Amino acid sequence: MSTTAPSDYSRLIVISSVYTDLQPTALSPAVHLSRRLGCRVFLKREDQQLGFGPHVRGVYNSISQISREDRWRGVVVSSLGAAWASRLLQTQAVIIVPDHMPAGEIHELEELGCVVLQRPACGPITPLASACQQQALYINPLNDCHVLAGMGTVGLEILQQIKDVQNLEAVFCSARAGGALEAIGIAIKLFAPQVKIIGVGFQSSAAASLPSFSISIIDSIASRTPEGTSPNSINGLNVLQVQKNWLTLSEQLETSATSSHTEEEATSEATRIHPSVVDEIMFVEPYDISQAMEDVFVEFRVLIDADGSLAVAGLKRHAFSKGLGMETPSSI
Repeated sequence: MSTTAPSDYSRLIVISSVYTDLQPTALSPAVHLSRRLGCRVFLKREDQQLGFGPHVRGVYNSISQISREDRWRGVVVSSLGAAWASRLLQTQAVIIVPDHMPAGEIHELEELGCVVLQRPACGPITPLASACQQQALYINPLNDCHVLAGMGTVGLEILQQIKDVQNLEAVFCSARAGGALEAIGIAIKLFAPQVKIIGVGFQSSAAASLPSFSISIIDSIASRTPEGTSPNSINGLNVLQVQKNWLTLSEQLETSATSSHTEEEATSEATRIHPSVVDEIMFVEPYDISQAMEDVFVEFRVLIDADGSLAVAGLKRHAFSKGLGMETPSSI
């Protein structure tokens, strides 16, 4: 396995081809959260990106490094960001997904022109084996420096948008698999090493209690519905969509909490650089996650995914435990 030095990552992030087709996302001030927590809070709006997350940046940057002569073979990748990236670059993508992925999400990937292969939890199919079968190029999101550099542009944007970097205390990111935490950490530590990078995970021991929170979060959001509004609508959002979002989030968290790292993940480039760019890993409970989801809904009227919920929950717990003041902006 080849490794990339920090100095090389600074170059790879700066010269990334991400912005050829993708746009920077906003860093939005969370006014209500800031007032409640006593510190300035900003949310990095990767929900506005194609694919609703940072992974499209990484896969796009990696595919763009492949010569046009080789792209006809297609790519095999286990990152969901490949759907939009391959479409933008007119490259056939075979996406490896877990066998528990909802049929609706698989259909969405297929609608974008991808071939979807479901990987059994303990089955023999691996992304690399699939690539050999398809005679395609294999992109390992956790072990590809161009993927990490592409996602690292999120960290670079945060530093450009925050203005007052000297008072930036910490950046919070989901610690779930995918390399986003390490990629963002690379960029932040290269240009602002004093900023703490904090990953947020989910307590596996609490996974069983997740379903019980689906009712409380829906009722809590529904209580904010204006009088005269249809009982099937919550501030313009369909109740069924709220339920679907929470159940999907619960499944994602429960799966990530009970799954173990593969040998491929344990020896990846993301794992190698983790100790040098991540200052702390903290864990949150189901209640923290449900409250984070509600907080962001109140702030922006959007429903965030599992990764966003973890980041917000972690920031809140950190702020309460540290007693931060308004002079210290915390950024997600």
